[in-house]
Amino acid sequence: MILNLRFLSGEADDFIMDMKVDGRATFAQLHKSIQQQLGYDASQMASFFTTDKQWNKETEITLMEMGGDDQHPVATMDNAVIEDYVQDIHQRFLYVFDFFSERCFFVEIMKMEEGNINEPSCIQCVGEIPQQIVIEDIEDDDSEPDFDEDDDYDYDDLDDLDTDNFNSAEFDDEYY
Repeated sequence: MILNLRFLSGEADDFIMDMKVDGRATFAQLHKSIQQQLGYDASQMASFFTTDKQWNKETEITLMEMGGDDQHPVATMDNAVIEDYVQDIHQRFLYVFDFFSERCFFVEIMKMEEGNINEPSCIQCVGEIPQQIVIEDIEDDDSEPDFDEDDDYDYDDLDDLDTDNFNSAEFDDEYY
């Protein structure tokens, strides 16, 4: 079965990418094809999510083994066959390509055809391609305190530290 997928961006209104992929392909094969088509760095973290009709995330399919639980199952792209996650012709997915900013493409199956193809292929890609990673989002992170080596720190308070309550039996010397 050949799946015709449409990719839309929430940040670039004119961006549309249509791809064909064999339903027996893995999400890793689709990921690689997306990355190549858009000129993205395939070594960056990415995930697919199955979603409901309102785009609410359901099952995550990660690039690497990330763990999971019963309520939030996680599969890896290498082991996840696309057709196993298709419930109907308008199945929806999110493709998160920027983990720092949680930026993604909205993906929907537009059509299913009989047949087979060897690898995913792009039918059309129009509009402005969103950047893979927005560097400003990383640079604007003020969560780390500034450290100035010239600052004077009062280390005299360390003399008042009560070390009698430290239990050396809690530490395993074998690892230190």
